[in-house]
Amino acid sequence: MRWLLIILMSWGLSACAATGRSAAADAHLRAGMAYLKQNQLDHAERHLKQAFLTAPRRIDTVLALGHWYLSKERVNSALLLYQEALSWQPMSGVLHNNYAVALCLSGQHQAAERAFAQAKRLGAQSGQQNNCAQRR
Repeated sequence: MRWLLIILMSWGLSACAATGRSAAADAHLRAGMAYLKQNQLDHAERHLKQAFLTAPRRIDTVLALGHWYLSKERVNSALLLYQEALSWQPMSGVLHNNYAVALCLSGQHQAAERAFAQAKRLGAQSGQQNNCAQRR
């Protein structure tokens, strides 16, 4: 019985810690997005990277950090981030779409078209696909 109580207490404490991490990630993500909207990229970076460190497998955090990378013209960093996220979330249409945008910006137009097609199959919508085709 004592072991059961210890296990339950440990589970409860880890759940509280996870809730705290989630709240911290939310706060940093909201702040980072607000700074992105104001084009204050240095302030956005600090918050978005902290959100990512706190919750690295959250799609919204990955998307925001990827957007920041693209805003700073760090396309290779965005590509790596999206590739990593797609390895654990391969059915995310929005990830495929953002990956396609980064591919397009890097000049990989055929790969971008394939990623846009995959995003569309998964239900994501994008106006960027036509822009990519026009860049050729």
